[in-house]
Amino acid sequence: MYALITLLTTILISIAIIPISPIESLAHRDGCHRWHSCPSDDGSYVCGDLGHDDQCGGSEEDDTGDEEDAEAANDDSSSKDDDANSNEDDINSEKQQLPTSSNECRGQADCFTGTVTDIVDGDTLDVNNIRVRLSLVNTPERGDSGYQEAKEFTESMCPLGSKALVDEDDGQKEGSYDRLIGLVYCGNEKLLLNEHLLAEGYAQVFEDFCGVSEFSNEDWVKRFGC
Repeated sequence: MYALITLLTTILISIAIIPISPIESLAHRDGCHRWHSCPSDDGSYVCGDLGHDDQCGGSEEDDTGDEEDAEAANDDSSSKDDDANSNEDDINSEKQQLPTSSNECRGQADCFTGTVTDIVDGDTLDVNNIRVRLSLVNTPERGDSGYQEAKEFTESMCPLGSKALVDEDDGQKEGSYDRLIGLVYCGNEKLLLNEHLLAEGYAQVFEDFCGVSEFSNEDWVKRFGC
C-alpha cells in the first residue's frame, strides 16, 4: 500500500514539473496546418511557419511583380504616346515640305475666282461672263490650222461650269478689245492654262508683249522664248 501511494505521488509530481508545449508548436510539429496563414506558391503550407502575414514567403515577390507590371504598362502607354506624337510630327513635316502654290494672285490688278461660262477660242474664254484674253500666248485664229484643236484643249482644261482663277496682268490693265488680259488657273487643281497651251503645242509665245507683261519673267514663259 505504501508503494502504491509513492508511485502515484511520483506521477503527479512529474506531470506538474514537465512544461506543456504550446499548441501552435505541436500543431506545426505534427503537420497540422490549421494555424498557417501563409500558403506556399503551390498552395500548401510548410511546418515551422508561424503564420505572420508580413513575413509570408512570396509577398515581397508578388509586390515586386505588381510594380513591374505597372511599370511595363506605363512604358507601353508612353511608347504609344511617343508613336502618336511621332506620326503627328511626320504629318506636320510632310505638310511643311509641300511646295508653295505659285497660283496665288500677284500684283495690284484685278484677281478673282469664278465659273467658266463660255469658251471663245484657244486663248479666250469667259469667267463669270467676263471675257479674258490669255496673257503672253497666242493660238490659231478661226479658219487657221490648229484652231479647233486649241479650242477643244482649252475646253478640256477649263470645262463650262468649272471653277477658274483669273489674275489680271498688271502690265496690260488697259485690256484688249474690252477683254481682260491675264492668267487663268483651271479647276480645283488650278492648272495654269497659259502654260499648258504652250507645253502641249497648241499655242506660241506672244512675243510682242514680253516687254510689258507682268509675267514675262516667269519660268514657264521664258522656256518658250519670251
